[in-house]
Amino acid sequence: MSRKSDPRGVKIDGVKAVAEMLAHMDEENRNRLMGELAGRDPKLLEDIRKRMFVFEDIIKLEKKAAQALLQDVPRVVLLVALRNAPQEILDFVLSNMSKRAGELLMEELAAQEPRRISDIEAARAEIIRLIARLRQERKI
Repeated sequence: MSRKSDPRGVKIDGVKAVAEMLAHMDEENRNRLMGELAGRDPKLLEDIRKRMFVFEDIIKLEKKAAQALLQDVPRVVLLVALRNAPQEILDFVLSNMSKRAGELLMEELAAQEPRRISDIEAARAEIIRLIARLRQERKI
């Protein structure tokens, strides 16, 4: 996949388009499709991975960017997104909060009702969209 023009003369970056679609898919389907692509075209998969930002990549944000994100993300969205998140992500989020804010967050996480996987994935997708918006606005 590469840049191609559509009939209107608009340049389309196919790798970027696929990366964005995959980033917004639920994890199970994304992993399935990426697994299939790995067997067919590993180089293309690597190009796509380089362009993708998924929830797990939140730990790659710089400290300033993470703090800006945490200020903008609605608390309820953050709580749902962090449900069943890997410890590495929890540690990253907590490291970008004050000690007291982190303690409150952990208390709220512990008190959370069970959530559907689709709700968790929707919250994570909302955070990814927020990151994209903040980047576009050059706030991170």
